[in-house]
Amino acid sequence: MRIKLFLTVLFTTLLSFGQDLSKLPVYEGFDYTEGTTLLDSDAKTGQGAWTENDYGSTKNPSVIASPFTSYAGLPAFTGNAIQIKGGTNDPLLYFEPVTEDDGVNLYASCIIKVTDMTSLSGTAKDYFFTLSGSGTGGYGAALYFSQIDATTFNLGINESNTSGEATIYTGATFTENVDEIFVVIKYEFNKDGNSVAHLFVNPTINGTTEPSATSDTSSITLENESNKSSFTALKINANSNSKTPAMAIDEIRIGTSWADVTTSSTLNIPQKELVNFNVYPNPANNYINIDSKKEKIASVDIINVLGKRVLSQKSIINNRLDISSLKKGIYIMKVKSIENNTITKRLIIN
Repeated sequence: MRIKLFLTVLFTTLLSFGQDLSKLPVYEGFDYTEGTTLLDSDAKTGQGAWTENDYGSTKNPSVIASPFTSYAGLPAFTGNAIQIKGGTNDPLLYFEPVTEDDGVNLYASCIIKVTDMTSLSGTAKDYFFTLSGSGTGGYGAALYFSQIDATTFNLGINESNTSGEATIYTGATFTENVDEIFVVIKYEFNKDGNSVAHLFVNPTINGTTEPSATSDTSSITLENESNKSSFTALKINANSNSKTPAMAIDEIRIGTSWADVTTSSTLNIPQKELVNFNVYPNPANNYINIDSKKEKIASVDIINVLGKRVLSQKSIINNRLDISSLKKGIYIMKVKSIENNTITKRLIIN
């Protein structure tokens, strides 16, 4: 019942079934008009590549003038920032899936400033920035906020987002409306053993070199059964007023290397024109047509929401791919041309 409900919600909210996913690395400087909202309450989409799977709140993350100026080693800041607070909707940024079979790790970074903790209850703790395997689950390397007292807090990392798993906090203490904090989360895949979630808080940026574990770095080792095999979204999570403080977030980066999330300043969103592919019908039943105006198709891979490759085709006859062996559901389709250009799309099978 739970799985059926999840698939129904995800299906009804993917309004643009053929929409391309952001290609890594991604940079988001929130170059949107101050005073607007990040998400569209009617369409469940938003500015830029942002979207929302379950628009269940009247509150919406707002675009604000960035309170941040710079951070040593990072490229110059651009645009504005967003503000979340308890009860706001949870923005999602989808990207091409990264799986344990890709031979890389996954990183995400941002700069934050907690601006108001007056609504919190007791010593509030909750995650607010995490990688996700589907947008509504499969969380990994979840960044946690933990209130210490009325004006101070610290940050931690959890292997997922559940209270039953261990959360490790750094020894550093930060102050409301004072500290600007640069954070990097990292998920280190290891399909043959234990994966590892890392948190870097205000690390020293020395070119493209990833710092070694020091006092400003926390890491936890994941249990075998909790290993995540793939991620395809970044989620900003806002719980209730009693758990989530008002917080400014800016300079988000996602990539597969330390350099991608520290020195990269280019927003890389794939455009269909790069590979000139047209995929139809979508939603589909027994087959899909994959047309290319200029480039020959080299391969097609279809991946389910758990990150498992369920179909791989090296040649396409008459531009048609048989998908009759696949169950109804939501998939990610990766198409590659002989020129090594790729495009990734969501695929719905009825």
